[in-house]
Amino acid sequence: MIPPHVLELSAFCLESGIDVFYASPGSRSAPLLLALHRAGIHIEMLADERSMAFRAMGYSLASGKVVGIFCTSGTAVLNLGPAIAEAFYQQARLFILTADRPAELIDQHEGQSIRQTGIFSAHTVFSASIPSTDQHPAALIHTRRLLNQALYACLAPAGGPVHLNFPFREPFYPKSALEFKPVESKKNAVNVQRPEARLPREELSFLIERWNAAPKRLLIAGQLLPDHALSNACKALSEYAFCPVLGDASHNLRGPHGLVLHSDHFQDGFLGSEECRADIILSIGKGHVSKSVKKYLAENPGTEHWHIQEEGYPADPFGNLSKVINAKPEWLITKLAEASCFSPVENNSISKSWFERWIQAEAEVTAAMAKLLPEVQWSDLSVTAKFLETLPDQAILFLGNSMPIRYALWLSGISNGKQLDIYTNRGTSGIDGCLSTAIGIADAHPKKKVFVLIGDMGFLYDRNAFWTNRIPGNLKVLVLNNGGGNIFRILPSSSGLPEMADYFEMDQRQTTEGTCLDAGIMRFTAKNEFEFESVLPEYFNHIGTSVLEVFTDKEVNHSEIQKFRSRIRQVNGK
Repeated sequence: MIPPHVLELSAFCLESGIDVFYASPGSRSAPLLLALHRAGIHIEMLADERSMAFRAMGYSLASGKVVGIFCTSGTAVLNLGPAIAEAFYQQARLFILTADRPAELIDQHEGQSIRQTGIFSAHTVFSASIPSTDQHPAALIHTRRLLNQALYACLAPAGGPVHLNFPFREPFYPKSALEFKPVESKKNAVNVQRPEARLPREELSFLIERWNAAPKRLLIAGQLLPDHALSNACKALSEYAFCPVLGDASHNLRGPHGLVLHSDHFQDGFLGSEECRADIILSIGKGHVSKSVKKYLAENPGTEHWHIQEEGYPADPFGNLSKVINAKPEWLITKLAEASCFSPVENNSISKSWFERWIQAEAEVTAAMAKLLPEVQWSDLSVTAKFLETLPDQAILFLGNSMPIRYALWLSGISNGKQLDIYTNRGTSGIDGCLSTAIGIADAHPKKKVFVLIGDMGFLYDRNAFWTNRIPGNLKVLVLNNGGGNIFRILPSSSGLPEMADYFEMDQRQTTEGTCLDAGIMRFTAKNEFEFESVLPEYFNHIGTSVLEVFTDKEVNHSEIQKFRSRIRQVNGK
């Protein structure tokens, strides 16, 4: 039979708008499947739990919705772990359900039974076990309360994934359709109203007074999801306050004239100079890919460093925060931008000179890149540059971890003003679910093309993302196959080790051919610049999902990126 508390779950999901679930098959989870499916909730079934969970996370990040996940018991549950950790640090809203054995069977050599209670408590914002199949009214009230607590935590400004564990006793399957009955109870989902996080007038006035008294102001933006309203607020702050916006393209801010995206290419000593020391650093967003931004934060804390986020205490890796402001960033940044028009006149010339110093450095790097990129030999760097130049405006770009994201962010200024929404797995920065996450993003935006730049290790590690009959047709994947973990050759700390080739890079020899053949995906290849230029239009124009695999030499990749970055600094210094 379908337990009453599972019927409560299906009614709750319908009422609260959790209408998309990703799941993997199994017997113990049958009550969850049947209740949700027969209630009319869409369920995307995928064989591999790890890939499934990452795909669900991608859908949640791109849609902004709470997305459900469920799977059977035992080791199947453990396979959700990598995606849950990534979702926790990206604050992705996943509503995770796991089927379990009843308590009396745990640690009793029962098949596929492990200690599931609280198994993800370190990487979820709420975790609980649902009462067993007890039909007492108090048990149903308990279930309803836990469902609402989980959703409340999931939707909080500092929310993220939640986990509910469902122990089931046999039988799992209804004997007839008559046993499946809708829940006949009062409303399940509690409607919670949260006011927008704003500051009292006195606190806002104090911040504005401090802000306007400081002529050298800098906004540092970490990883953010695309947000047009926040972009507009940062644009106003940049223009009215002569405030540069330092970060990399993973912050998804579009429009500010004061964007500084290429500080990794600045002359040595520029960021550490006294002229670049800010009076007030204003920070938003999560982590940074850029090494130079991290170094700047560590060595130049500013006279004051304020971080804005709606709720909770932010990461402070360098211990230099002086103020945490719990407010909606868009709202407060807009207020500061408006108030900047009333800055003391004597500060304006200092602010303008400060602003122009940063913008000039950025312009010099962009000009140097345009001059030097045509001279780069066939390599991952040249391929990434051409790929970014060719991307259509308004496209979605997912960047795989290790070198692909670094190449793309180093070259982000060559996109010719195109508006690209950028997604990454930079919560924990692993390669284990990048392709699956990108497919989830494609699920959420079926009318937009989703482009993926990924390395061979990332693609092969997550090839189960294509182990499904439901691959979205709007996905375009570019695989940089350099025969292993090329980042270890480029990192100065590992590049000189004698063990590097055999024990770090792994020297892998596989390609995407078998995976594409099994999945029925169109595959293009290129081994040199001529082949790449020839096949690129066909790859972009192909209707349906396609993979373009380019083959490069790891030693050439290393030498070209080192030479390119060195020459940019030289040209930029003239």
